[in-house]
Amino acid sequence: MKTAFTKIPLLLVAFAFGCDSLDLATKETDLRELKELRSELDKMVGRPCSDGQDWTIAPIGHRSGGGHDGYIAYPKSMDSVAVMKKINEYTQAQKRTNEKWSIASYCVEADKPVAVKCVDGKPCFVYK
Repeated sequence: MKTAFTKIPLLLVAFAFGCDSLDLATKETDLRELKELRSELDKMVGRPCSDGQDWTIAPIGHRSGGGHDGYIAYPKSMDSVAVMKKINEYTQAQKRTNEKWSIASYCVEADKPVAVKCVDGKPCFVYK
């Protein structure tokens, strides 16, 4: 009987450490899925840039301190409903991940670009 009671604390300790490693793997999975969503979005809007006037800017992502994580440029010729749907999907996933894992961020809003210019065929932001 005494032997059974001494094994219970050992089992509880093993279980607790097992859950931590499971949580870590799940956090890594969540972050990897978020990265994959961003990659899909970047591929979706990735086009050669020859004239910045042909591009528009949208906020993207979620900072735990509030506001957007940044901005993304996409061609005006694209289906904006589809692009905004994907941006919203990414933003909501980042918000869920931040809240689930208590991920902190800067409490400063990301600088908003005022325009897009093309540099070496790629869209780049212009700031004031």
